[in-house]
Amino acid sequence: LVVILIFAFMVRNWLEYLVLTLAAAFILKTEAFWDWPAAFFVLVALGAYFFKKILPWQSFFNYLILLLLATPVFYFLIDFQFIKTDTVIFLWELIYNFVFGGILYLILSRIYEEKTRIKL
Repeated sequence: LVVILIFAFMVRNWLEYLVLTLAAAFILKTEAFWDWPAAFFVLVALGAYFFKKILPWQSFFNYLILLLLATPVFYFLIDFQFIKTDTVIFLWELIYNFVFGGILYLILSRIYEEKTRIKL
């Protein structure tokens, strides 16, 4: 989720983002064909892609806000009892996603900017 949300800010075409998201969900699937967590992953990722367009801040801060929103929504859709029963684990993962995602966003956005600059 952390990485796929980063791509929401780098991929300009929603169809390309959909393909990336479906490929990630296919890789993450746990059952023989398809399962609910994979479907929720796709829904949350696509929702974040379209929601990012209404956020008013710089893309880095928009990413962090989306990450802080998408993580609980994803867990709520998969198993809302997990947030209530294992609150400490959930909060640690939210902090981990925030820190790791922020660092990874800065690295990948720098690489993306350099590659797009070279093409121009």
